[in-house]
Amino acid sequence: MDNLAEIIKDYLLAENTDYAIMINGDWGCGKTYYIQNTIFKKISEVKSQVKKNPPKQKWLSKSENNPNFKPYEPVYISLYGLSSVDNIYSRILSSLFPFLQNKVFSAITAISNRLLKSKDIDGISEDERKTLESFVGIASNKVLFFDDLERISKNLDIQEVLGFLNTYTEHKKLKVIIICNDEKLPKDYIEFKEKTVRFTYNYQASIDLVYDNILSNFKSTEYRTFLSANKATLIRIFESAKYSNLRTLRFILETFQKIFNAVTDTEYKNQILERLFFFTTIYSVEYKEGVAKEDLDSLFRAENYFSINPSSFLGKNKEKEEEKEPEYFEKFCDKYENIRSSFYYYPAIANYIHFGYIPEVFEFLIETVRNDIKKDEESEDAVSLKKLKNWELIESGEFNDLIEHILGLVDKCKFNLYTYPAIYAQLIQLEYMQIEKFKLTDGIKSQFFNAIDKSKKTHKFEYTFNRRIPLWDNTDKSGAKDRYQEIYNYALHANEEVGNLEYKNEIDKFVEMVSSNNIEGLEGYMNNINNKDIIKNITAETLFEKLLLAKGTTIKMFVHGIYAFYPDNSLYSLSDEEIAFFKRLDELIDDYFSKTEKRPIESAFLFYLKNKVKSILTRNTYQG
Repeated sequence: MDNLAEIIKDYLLAENTDYAIMINGDWGCGKTYYIQNTIFKKISEVKSQVKKNPPKQKWLSKSENNPNFKPYEPVYISLYGLSSVDNIYSRILSSLFPFLQNKVFSAITAISNRLLKSKDIDGISEDERKTLESFVGIASNKVLFFDDLERISKNLDIQEVLGFLNTYTEHKKLKVIIICNDEKLPKDYIEFKEKTVRFTYNYQASIDLVYDNILSNFKSTEYRTFLSANKATLIRIFESAKYSNLRTLRFILETFQKIFNAVTDTEYKNQILERLFFFTTIYSVEYKEGVAKEDLDSLFRAENYFSINPSSFLGKNKEKEEEKEPEYFEKFCDKYENIRSSFYYYPAIANYIHFGYIPEVFEFLIETVRNDIKKDEESEDAVSLKKLKNWELIESGEFNDLIEHILGLVDKCKFNLYTYPAIYAQLIQLEYMQIEKFKLTDGIKSQFFNAIDKSKKTHKFEYTFNRRIPLWDNTDKSGAKDRYQEIYNYALHANEEVGNLEYKNEIDKFVEMVSSNNIEGLEGYMNNINNKDIIKNITAETLFEKLLLAKGTTIKMFVHGIYAFYPDNSLYSLSDEEIAFFKRLDELIDDYFSKTEKRPIESAFLFYLKNKVKSILTRNTYQG
């Protein structure tokens, strides 16, 4: 940045300049902040050619150190929203006379028409009038900084603005510096830029320097120490993203302070904070770049994602197939390929970044992260799996021992269900590349099938299970995809089996609460929105049969629960299963009323249920 200071200094010392200089940089790169807080101070140290109360001698040296000349004074003018060049002069006056900021715009028309002599201008005091009367022109020691050139009104021609600024440089010989992001300017502006601007300096933010400046503003010594120790992490993320927005940098450091303070003394505190800082930084960069929330929500897939393509290692993909547009999370993985091994997805932090509050589940998040770190650092399976993922870093003599050890852990069913396809995919690639002559035998395949079967006893069903398993690259020419697909499909089926069993148990539990008139249990169940899927899994016949045998209070509690699942003030996008359930329930209620002449008092609640069912179906926005 010292180069910029020298360029501006040379420009100020040059006599009879008839041109402006431009400082160009991306939005948020910190150029305005740097200019106002650093360059302005340096400008004030340079002497202009304007004398201050000159003595009677006929000649004075115009040296920049001559005390008889006034220093240059920077004047900052924003062109943001400018709709007419006639308003530029009024904005200059606002900067020169801050006390007139709220009045100058109402007075500028009068000034332009020389009405100041009339003494009756609304809103201008006598002293202010005299000040304005004395203002004949802009003193030569003023350096005019015009910012936000790209943010003028769309109805104003950029050529007209540059032409107006040229009157200050070419005719009045004033020093003019224009600040902008020229990528946001019209493409043809370059054709007439040269008339006004001679030199353009492309400003690039120093993340390193600004990071330290922001860090110094925090009062907490402990927080400053943490930020200092983790500066390299943030810089690596910014560099990977080719990102330099300093507003985002400030946002990250200020936002993370609340997270930092929320992590109290606990085991693995520093490691927890490091993980959360990494996620906060990388997620904030993507969020501030304008990525949609829907896409950002898919980043949980990046935590365990890698695309499998053994032939790519040996450069055998010569035939190019038509490739589909990669999904956002795939682009994310490619963008941060060199550092994403440190990426863990934390939805609670993501919501905090979006909405500004730390949820109540934050303590649970901290406990989960702590347990994950403990497992990674202490468990034999996590350490071995990490070595396998980074097999190219291990010594040649350790390879066979590692494979043997991994297969032993597979035999003991030490991994999560979704991990087995990932390990198997890794072994396919090792065999294909002929690493240490490794062979993936049928016996090894049987080990994986057995491990998946055993995992069903402890595994909990996951809706997004298929997204946690590696994808096979469709451009791969190795012919190994079918071998991988066996394990892939077997693991998917195992997850579905577990899900079906869980659904059955959940339905049995729910039916038992209704049958036994367990009001307290039913209330707790229906007040938990996470249990809404019971509607998709239970048949309308099973539920209605039990409701007809239940007490009125039980039916009432169920109806209240349906209202909680489907509030009256909302529209719904019902699944096919939900639509089928409610339509069938509506038919069953109608059939009951048509066939029952003497209805028990409990049936009164069925009227409320029928009305609610009709309302739910009416408010459905899903068209199938």
